[in-house]
Amino acid sequence: MQEDVQLKYLVVRNESANKTGVLSATSRPRIYVGGDNKEIKLTLPFEYLDDLIHTPPKDVEEATINPKVDMAVILYIGGTSGQRMGVELPHFNLVANVIQSQSVLQSRIQFGEEVIITASPLYHVYMMTITMNLAVMLGAANVIVPVF
Repeated sequence: MQEDVQLKYLVVRNESANKTGVLSATSRPRIYVGGDNKEIKLTLPFEYLDDLIHTPPKDVEEATINPKVDMAVILYIGGTSGQRMGVELPHFNLVANVIQSQSVLQSRIQFGEEVIITASPLYHVYMMTITMNLAVMLGAANVIVPVF
């Protein structure tokens, strides 16, 4: 999958951190490790996600993108053929899906009070939309179940 993009950042659970050793020598993204275990031993340089979250940003450049065209994520799916396939999703598409979902659920949502259970991996665009992106928009707590 890494050959499909020029990976700049990689966020992994601490249980999966040692699998980052398969990154090619030409693709050395900044690695952020999330989770409670602070005893990670990696051969590659990494930072803890908590440290990133709690550190004020330094000089931040404003991103210049075309949200309708520029890709936000490549979501890998098995497809009906079982062949791995990367689906390119632009920023606009992700935001539109969240707004549509919020519109449908609006009468049943209590902003800032919802708890969403997420089974990982987020292998489908609808799952990513509802359990990740909509949760962020709602200010919901997101409980991620690492193995389903």
